[in-house]
Amino acid sequence: MITLTERSFPQPTLSIYLGGTGILVGDSLLTMLETLPDAERAFVEAFFIDSQEPAIRDHERARHYCYGDLGVFSQPIYEGFTERRFPENLGVNPVVSSCDGCGVTRIFGAASLVACRDDFTDLVERAVARLVKHGASTQPLQVFLTASACGGTGAGMILDAAALVRHVCRTRIGSNSRIFLFLLGPTAFFEDPAINLREDQRHRMQASTYALLKELHHFAQGNEFVSAYRLRDEIVRVSNSADDDRLFDWVFFIDGRAEQGAPRSLAEVTWTVAEAQLHLCVSEVGRKVAESLPNQREERVRSFGLHFVHPDNKHRLSPAARDQLARSSRTTFLASLAVRSVRFPAEEIKSWFRWRWVHEALDKTVDRRGVGGGVALVDEFDRLLGYDDGDVLEEGLMKELGLRAEQLLQVVAERDLSRGMAEGPSPAMPLEGMIQGAGELLDVAASLLTELREEPAAPAPGAERTGGPLSGAELLAAALPRWSAGLAAGLAAGGRSAERLWSLAWDPVEGRGLRWLDAFLTHTVDLLTQLAQRGVRRPQLADLEMRLDEARQLHQWLARSYQRENRTLGFRWRAVRSRLAKLALLDDKQGPASDALQRKAKRLARQLADLRGELLVQRRAQLLAALAPQAWLEAARLLRRWREEALLPTLTVAENALALAHTQRELASEGLAVHQGEGRRGRWYALSTVSVADDELLAQLSRRLEDRVRVEDLVLAPLEGRGLSRERHRLSIDTFRRTDARAVVDILHAHVAAETTGHLAIVDGGWNLEEARDRLRRTAAKVLDEGAQPLVRFARAAVGLQLQGYFLAPREFVLPRPFGRTVGQMTPLDSRDPLRLGVVSFAFGIPPNALYGMDELFAQYTNLLGDQERNRGVHDRYPLHVFRGAAESFDEPFSPLTLEMDDVFLHSLLQVARELGIDDGRRIVLDIRQFDNTKHELEQDWNRLIELAEKVVQRLDCRPEEVDRLFRNGEYSAIAHFYNSRRRRGGGHGSPDGTPQHETGT
Repeated sequence: MITLTERSFPQPTLSIYLGGTGILVGDSLLTMLETLPDAERAFVEAFFIDSQEPAIRDHERARHYCYGDLGVFSQPIYEGFTERRFPENLGVNPVVSSCDGCGVTRIFGAASLVACRDDFTDLVERAVARLVKHGASTQPLQVFLTASACGGTGAGMILDAAALVRHVCRTRIGSNSRIFLFLLGPTAFFEDPAINLREDQRHRMQASTYALLKELHHFAQGNEFVSAYRLRDEIVRVSNSADDDRLFDWVFFIDGRAEQGAPRSLAEVTWTVAEAQLHLCVSEVGRKVAESLPNQREERVRSFGLHFVHPDNKHRLSPAARDQLARSSRTTFLASLAVRSVRFPAEEIKSWFRWRWVHEALDKTVDRRGVGGGVALVDEFDRLLGYDDGDVLEEGLMKELGLRAEQLLQVVAERDLSRGMAEGPSPAMPLEGMIQGAGELLDVAASLLTELREEPAAPAPGAERTGGPLSGAELLAAALPRWSAGLAAGLAAGGRSAERLWSLAWDPVEGRGLRWLDAFLTHTVDLLTQLAQRGVRRPQLADLEMRLDEARQLHQWLARSYQRENRTLGFRWRAVRSRLAKLALLDDKQGPASDALQRKAKRLARQLADLRGELLVQRRAQLLAALAPQAWLEAARLLRRWREEALLPTLTVAENALALAHTQRELASEGLAVHQGEGRRGRWYALSTVSVADDELLAQLSRRLEDRVRVEDLVLAPLEGRGLSRERHRLSIDTFRRTDARAVVDILHAHVAAETTGHLAIVDGGWNLEEARDRLRRTAAKVLDEGAQPLVRFARAAVGLQLQGYFLAPREFVLPRPFGRTVGQMTPLDSRDPLRLGVVSFAFGIPPNALYGMDELFAQYTNLLGDQERNRGVHDRYPLHVFRGAAESFDEPFSPLTLEMDDVFLHSLLQVARELGIDDGRRIVLDIRQFDNTKHELEQDWNRLIELAEKVVQRLDCRPEEVDRLFRNGEYSAIAHFYNSRRRRGGGHGSPDGTPQHETGT
């Protein structure tokens, strides 16, 4: 999560995090410490202090420092502290109890620490003793105090905390320490889109930041820190005149924006600060910085004049100009830092591919888009079913499910259909027997014809058969269960019909997905229901009735004629025919009948044969008309039940698994953009690390793999076949619905991971990949260059500072040439991680008046502070300081760049101030200090000059019409030059003509 150097140099460090913002930094540090060996982690003692209950998870080193009643500080024991610290008024709404916070008012944060001073002193003593005893390092103890510069608790506690730490180390432990303050500026809060602040809150934060910088500037200039906290307490003194007796060594001021690049969120800034602190604690970067600190002393005590001059021209300065430089100087006690890493996320890329394949497999399982070829869905359904405008075609799923007419009738055995129906009389049989058989067949035909006219009725319960043909109801009652059982068996697990339906969804090549199958089944059930409601056209029986009547009439005529011949010819004729037949002179198979009767008998036999065949056809048609609607309804019921019991549970599991896989894919994508992981303290995000795995790189790697890895072969084909196994689970089509969605995702991911290990080995090439090398030059160099810019904006050209930067890269890493503007010039250090590059940079020696935005901080400071004399004892002067009288007695750290200390400028400034109404009719009114209206006082006190000049600039910003009036005729040219230079340098809200100006520094 952090790019550390290959060699470690642990330095004993006491790190105290003050207030909510400080604790955010400390929380990040704890997360980073988890990755260090115990031997290195033991060199860092971290504590968390807040006036509210510290928001640190499961940590025994949190301290809740607060007071329950502000009135306690009125007691004599706190008299010395109250008189020197508390302002004459505590504002409109003082914080009576700080247990729930200090309300962005620093004095209440300082009071919270003082109320718990004994515990804090004991905490420091014990921690320092452990570090001194444990540390084998030759480096002195270093102490980090981290807080927000614009809050109430941390910003209020930090100076007293530094003084107490210095006092404890010097008097109780007998060792000295290097004390570094880490302050987060207001821009980190203002430019974070996740933080919503009201305008008045912003102004209060800006004013508080300026007040803290003013106090820091005061002690950096060599003024003594003296504080008596309680009666009979040992007085804490820090002279600020020697290296081993300073309130702080450096103040790292970190804001939300560097000189170049986009603003950074508060979370990214806090992570960056923690990462820099860890470098200072354990890495070779910290060792290098510690070695360079003696060389930074000159930077720390050096004063930068207002009018910086090129060294070649300094000898030309007049004594008066030199004196002006001395009086306008600002001590360079500020520093800043930056950390940025670039990584080739090999494991994250593998994870991204694998989760993408799992997601793609589940997505294709649920919904295979684009397979239908642009055909309307309903047309595709009907084509697949084999249904066309009321006709069931010979090819299609309707046939495969056995829903065509001839298939439905196949369940009725032919012997059952013709049972009780004789074959009919043969023309060769004796006429008497043929007439008798024909009569019986005609009786059966008549009864069947009567049945055909009606709907088949179910046989009465318990009724016994009496012989004869099976009724239509009996045939239907036997056929429907037999057909239904066949379809039900086909739809059972592993059945032919079920496998066919599953293939419509799962088939690796032509499958449409489970959602498509669900819609298809819904359509099929609706279609079968409509077909059943529509029914099958019943047979027309008129022709059959006419033919039956003709056969009956012929049968009746034949029977009567045969009886008549028998009575007329009598016994003698029958005997003659019998003797002729014996002599083989006559064929007597038809019996003793005339040739006419025999011809009629043959005709009747043919008619009966045709009648019997037509009757069987009509019975089939009647049975189909009754069976098909019921079979279609039964098929709709069985398909609906299969959808509910097999398909929908499978679809639900698949959709839930798809949702889980989608989340994992998004996390994998986020892991490529934001380095993250899971530790004992929960999920962490290394926000200072940038990945080179952009869309283009992933697309190029995908093209490498597309011929080797196909989801259809990797996942879909095994699922349709034997299934995928993991431990005791086997995932297949049949087990999908019985498997928990998370288990489905786990099985698929484990299978994909196992099957793709070899294919993804190319990613292990890291920076050696051609695609990655290309990004080194185009992306990584730019990211590292911008990331090396300190997280604070200041006039570097005016200050003339060079970055103290370190470039961390693997030992065997060869940089492409050229590689960035500044990274290639940094001190190279070997890093531990072969897939990460990093930069850590510091800037030491920044004067506060070089910070961008100091004029706005000063403006809000003066607005909230108000006039001292006018508001003395009245509760409308906002308490900004933790030292009484600091507003008037401490020098302003801010001074505009273009102030001139000559008579013309001073006289013009006083005149313009009166023109703009910055007076009460008798004298000019300043907010911080008293003013007697004379040039002499401006000449003697640079602080009054700063305040008056800034008040003029603010008034001109609010009244653009006054700019034209005052400067139209060249009057007050010195002030016009000053005002215009401030507009160009971004000191206000716009240029005199109303056009916005870019901020370029002071």
